[in-house]
Parts: sequence; C-alpha cells; structure tokens
Amino acid sequence: MISFIRGELAEVLEDTVVVENNGIGYNIKVPTSVLAELPECGSKVKLFTYLHVKEDAMNLFGFLSRDELEIFKMMLCVSGIGPK
Repeated sequence: MISFIRGELAEVLEDTVVVENNGIGYNIKVPTSVLAELPECGSKVKLFTYLHVKEDAMNLFGFLSRDELEIFKMMLCVSGIGPK
C-alpha cells in the first residue's frame, strides 16, 4: 500500500524512527541493521515500507533497500515467524 516514504529523519528511538513528510510524522519500525546505517536527524532519508495490519494494530516497517524489504516479506510467509 505504501511503497516508500522519503522525508526528513525527525527522531530515532530504540527500534523506531520518525520520518516527517509534508508535515506528517510517520512512525516506522526498523531493524537494528537499518538504525546503524541511518544519517543523523534532520537529514533526508528514504525507507521502503511494508504495512502490517492486524485486527488490533497497524505497523509500518521500513528498510533502506528494496532487497531488504523483499527478504522481510519472504520471511513473513514462514509459519511461526512474525514481523517483529
């Protein structure tokens, strides 16, 4: 649904980043490998995203490359493996 988000890296938390795009801050869960490669806050960033919808939550997951995103989606097809 949301292929990618490009904007300013507004905040970096433990496992989540906030990317501001057109006045909206998107809360995006990212793996630690992505956290290590992010630029500093205030810089432009592009994250390829996957929107995971459950009956009680909607979470946006982000990756620096489309290949990382595709691996993530393949892993979701394995029984017993969730997005976290």
